Amino acid sequence: MRPLVVSVCVLLLVIGIGAHADAQSHRQAARDFYEASRPTDTAAVVGAVAVMIVQMQPEWRNQREIVEEFALEMVTSETFTEANVRVIAEMFSEEELETLVWLFRHSAYQNYRDKGAELVRRSTLVTMNLFRDSLPELERRIEADRRR
Repeated sequence: MRPLVVSVCVLLLVIGIGAHADAQSHRQAARDFYEASRPTDTAAVVGAVAVMIVQMQPEWRNQREIVEEFALEMVTSETFTEANVRVIAEMFSEEELETLVWLFRHSAYQNYRDKGAELVRRSTLVTMNLFRDSLPELERRIEADRRR
């Protein structure tokens, strides 16, 4: 009986160590993804966090410099990183994270990332021009609806 108990304990220990190694590996994949996907421009993230803080505490609106300094400390802290890594690990499998890290580090994605702001700017401009050119048709429809 005693050898059976010892065998079961050893098996549970091995399973526990394997699960711990898997959890560590998954956590590392989540951290790698966080690092690869994090915006290169921290100012945008800091700005967004500062806006969020001021929305929660409108009376701090005039303390913009202090709020932004605090936001910068917050978004560059290990606590912030770990909180995001936990969320990422909960949402994606290790295999998915490894694939996403590969994608984010691929030169084609880096090229897209570098040109992303310009892409948004041009796309917005095209949309605005199309809307402007379509205004007569929209006005016609509104006028027709008013006459009904």
